[in-house]
Order: sequence, then C-alpha cells, then structure tokens
Amino acid sequence: MKVQGLKSGLYLRRRKQKSTPEVPSIRSIVTGKIMEYSLAERIDPSHISLVLPGESILRGQKIAKGIDATYAPIYSAVSGHVIAIKEKRNATGILADCIFIENDEKYETIPFEKHSSLDFISRNDIIKAIRMAGVREINSGSVSIFQKLALSENTNIIINGLECEPFLTSSSQRILENSEELLQGMRILLKLFRNTTISFVLGDNRKDCRKILNRLFSNESFMKLELLPQKYPQGDEKILINSIMKEYDAPKKASAKMNSFVLDVEDVLAIYHAVVLGEPKLERMLTVNGDCIANPGEYLVSIGTTYEELIEAAGGFKEVPQKVIVGGAMTGISLPDLTTSVTKRSSGVVALKEDEVFKKPTTSCINCGRCILVCPKQLIPSLLARLGSEKEMRFKYLRGEECLGCGSCSYTCPAKIEITRSIAKMKRQIDAKAQLTEKGTKKNEQNI
Repeated sequence: MKVQGLKSGLYLRRRKQKSTPEVPSIRSIVTGKIMEYSLAERIDPSHISLVLPGESILRGQKIAKGIDATYAPIYSAVSGHVIAIKEKRNATGILADCIFIENDEKYETIPFEKHSSLDFISRNDIIKAIRMAGVREINSGSVSIFQKLALSENTNIIINGLECEPFLTSSSQRILENSEELLQGMRILLKLFRNTTISFVLGDNRKDCRKILNRLFSNESFMKLELLPQKYPQGDEKILINSIMKEYDAPKKASAKMNSFVLDVEDVLAIYHAVVLGEPKLERMLTVNGDCIANPGEYLVSIGTTYEELIEAAGGFKEVPQKVIVGGAMTGISLPDLTTSVTKRSSGVVALKEDEVFKKPTTSCINCGRCILVCPKQLIPSLLARLGSEKEMRFKYLRGEECLGCGSCSYTCPAKIEITRSIAKMKRQIDAKAQLTEKGTKKNEQNI
C-alpha cells in the first residue's frame, strides 16, 4: 500500500557507486588482525570487561557485560588472546577503555544452543536468547530493544527498510540476499506479539525488493508491505510511526509507551540468528561507498574490525579523501582516525574527495525561510540557532528539544550556516544541566 508519508523534508540524489561486475554484491566477511572493542557505547562508559590481558579467547565468547540491563553484552568475533586493555578514543571521540584481541585466524568457536523448531519455545526463552546473544538495536533510539520486546502482545511492529541517506544501501541488499532469514525473524516477532501486525516499510523506488517481499508476504496474513516516498528523513522512528500508525501526536511521548515500535532490517536478522542459530551478534553489513573508494559495495564485517582494515579490503582509496564519514552523509560522524573500530551501530563508511560542508564560505542569514520549509518537525531552525545559552526558556518554548538533528536545515541553507550543530550544542547544554540537577536532587534525598 502506498502511504503519503512525510510532507516536508528533502529528496536527496542517490549516490550509489557502481560495483565491479566480477565481484559479488556482498563480499566475504572482513575480519581484522587486531580487533578492538570499546567499553563506551556512546558517550559514557557502558560496559565492564570480563577478560584480562594474556587471556585466551574463543569466537563467540562474552568479553564484556553492560553496566545495566539496557546494554547488551559484547562478544569476540574471533579466537585469539587479549593483548591489552587500555584507553583509546572511539568513533565518537570519547576516551574510554578498549579491549584489544589478536586474531589467531583459527576461529575456534564456542558451542551455540540452536532451536530447530519455534513451536515449543516460550516468549521468555525468546527474549532471553536475544538478550544473551548481545542483540542491540541499530537505530540510535533512547529506548532499548529489550524494553520494546517486553511490551504487551497487541503492540504493532514496524520494520524500517527505508534508506533515506544518499550513500547507504545495506538494508536493501540484506532484503535481496537474506530474505528467508528475514521472514523467519519476523515470525519470531509474531510469537512474541501474538495480537499484532508487522508493517514492513520500503521505499517506493526499490522495485526489486518489493517483488521479493510481496512473494514472502503472500501467505502471511499478519505481515503487510507499506511503500513510502524515498524522502529524507522519513526513516526516523517517530516520523515513521506517525506516517504508518497516524497516532504520534505527543512530541515528547516515547515510542515504548505507545502501541507501536520500530526495528531495522539488521535488528530482525540479528533476532533470527540469536533465537534459531543461538549465535551472538558478531558481524553486520556495512556499505563502503564514496568517490574515493576503489571497490564500493556492501561488506559483511566482523564487529571490532578497524575502518582502516575495512577500507583496505575494499581496495583502498583511489585518491586521498578530504573527509571520511561513519554513517550517512547527513547524520554521520567525521572520522579523525581510521583506526577506530566497527560497532553494532555502524551502518556504513563514506569517503569523499571533496568536503561539501566547507565548499562555500558561511555568510549571514538572509531570512529566506528554507530551513522552516524542510524541517520535518515544523520548527524555526534559523531562530533556534541564534539563541544563546542564556535563552534556555525561549529555546524550550520554541520546541527546540524536539529537533531530530537530521541536518535538513543546514543542507538547504543558502548561507551555509551550521544550524544543526548550533541547535545540538544548545540541547547538550540543557541535558547536561538537567543531569546535574538530577544528581543534586538524589544527593539531597540521600542526606535526608
């Protein structure tokens, strides 16, 4: 069914590079010689190491546990031994402890508990298998996948197969190459949520994927295919729920409190591997793209492999890139150091010979209103970007905290003003102040 979808936003030109005909669309698993596992998932330390330097490791062995239940464990994707645990900056630039494992290339694996049939496995056993396997949702949502899977059985599920970013194509390739596993993963979700419907959302330009999914869903009464315009940032969780369910009316309402939630294609495949094969999350597919990559395409990469080794497996650089981005070109992070490693959240790496952000000089705002027209949340980005730290109440009144950080305003701004960065800085200041206030309140309660 064709859905209208996002009214504002951008139509971004697709920039998938042509792959070499002799090379398959998905390359073999790329695994590094020295694997790196950061104990900080994002900003703060999130995991505690379970291994020591010099200890021997098997493939699939748990090497770190989360500091609380919302963080999934970390598993080694190779066999070998721990050579060091020392501080290193991750892809977000945060300095944290990192586990370094030397790959012995033997890939000796611990035994996995497989389930040949799903008929007699309970809901609790499925959730336990997913938790033990280290599955962590790929989207950068604030709600853990475990919180989503613990919702009531009448919760509606949306599978996000959209690719709004101009360079990333790994979700579509997963549909083409792993359609049967994807169907099994969705059947597992139906066992968790017996009174639900799964809506698989796909871009209306992917006729090849649509043909496969129509065939898969032909005999599945609880699964349906929804087509949306390939518009950015249509793939955002809150916007997607609004488009499909037509029920998102409270801007600050978390999706876990509603009767619907979103998972990515990679999440569903990880659930299949966790429950059916008993395998933890050890690999994920990444798009390696950009005009500087010798052999662009989709690569299955072992988690912990450095981006430097991944790019070498893709043939290296044809010419020196001016910018290397992890994630999409719109919302990704510029990599200052290629020795940082691939994580469960990595979706791709893009190497560009020209940095379009600094291509033109920044000038003064001309009040053209283009940023307002493309904002998916109907905010006034130009005004929000001009508010200083002393105007926090004004920022909240103008709903600045609802900003998705999609970058549409900065992309369309003729003055080349870093609007998104300014708004994000203000949001970080407000969050930091709120955290300090919360810590002070807890301390006072303990003293009382």
